[in-house]
Amino acid sequence: MTAVGENIGAPGTDALVLDLDVGALDDEQLARWIELGGQAAEPNPFMEAGFLVPAAELLADAPRRLIAVAEGERWLACVALGHKRVRHLTAASEVGLEQYGYLSTPLLDAGDPPRAAQLVLEALKRAGGVFPLVLNSHAADGPFAEQLDRELEAGRVQTLERQQFERALLTRDSCDWTSQLSHHHVREFRRMGRRLANEFGGELQVADRAGDEAAVARFLELELSGWKGREGTALASDPAHAEFFRRICARFARAGRLQLLDLGRDGRSVAMKCNLLAGDGAYAFKIAFDETYSRWSPGIQLELRNMELFEAGGLAWMDSCAVPQNSMINRLWRRRRALRTAMLVGGGFHGRAAVASLALTRGLRSIKRAAARTQNRAAGRSG
Repeated sequence: MTAVGENIGAPGTDALVLDLDVGALDDEQLARWIELGGQAAEPNPFMEAGFLVPAAELLADAPRRLIAVAEGERWLACVALGHKRVRHLTAASEVGLEQYGYLSTPLLDAGDPPRAAQLVLEALKRAGGVFPLVLNSHAADGPFAEQLDRELEAGRVQTLERQQFERALLTRDSCDWTSQLSHHHVREFRRMGRRLANEFGGELQVADRAGDEAAVARFLELELSGWKGREGTALASDPAHAEFFRRICARFARAGRLQLLDLGRDGRSVAMKCNLLAGDGAYAFKIAFDETYSRWSPGIQLELRNMELFEAGGLAWMDSCAVPQNSMINRLWRRRRALRTAMLVGGGFHGRAAVASLALTRGLRSIKRAAARTQNRAAGRSG
């Protein structure tokens, strides 16, 4: 454990910044991290120990640095950092795991989220070598975003880049898929469901197979057999990534926070979906289907069952983790969650210098592109 700074935040507090190695935590530190993740004000399984410890054990690009704020034996906030190359800077810190981490919001203690957000941002400023800091997708609302806005307005941190986007969200008032679609699409999806069932010799069933190692193996096989396997991006395309998936499934299943939905019949799976539960919601982490039956859209058939299970269950929301342009999920899930990406630098002279350097780089690129266009037009006229 490395203490970076004491008494951060309000005078008289006993908050301490810890700069830790994710792969070298002792049992007590791991327990504090798990405890914080289980009751975080903004639930984020992609920032939890159950997700990032297996990543650090297996993946070369996993975040290894953990910045935490502790008060006594309790952790008030934490954020995991990796390294990233960016086009106009030599290197930056990156929050979370880029390839599989679909949310970069830090974990904040639910007892006093605004204070926890203030402390974790102060901890990042005090820890050396953090900035520039890349947040690929953090919630656009909530205590962390609100505190970050205050820091930006006060000039205590500055932004090099910042964008906002939306992705599909499932909520209690939007889970009846028959009311989300036109009558034509409802009839068409039901017709495809009947045709798919005929291929399997009877009505398909969906079961939650969380905790079943054979089901995890089947998921990896399904994903590898499709387009992701052909492009080399399936989890099982790399043994380390496949083992990472096995370990996070095992950890979340033991905690009662995994859904591994299996659509099929008589031991044959046509589509599977992995959801990670967090707080009163869930994150749709991965989906796979058997492309042999693609003409009847098995992935959509499972998604319709997923919505029905959601409606019958006790979850309040489910984040799709999908790209904003995913037409299938956008058509089925009509609610949206606002997220932001940001690249931050510190305040003061060094922050202003970084912003000025970026503006200069962009200006030079614009001049170069304009000159190239002029040259091409001149070449076209002379030809």
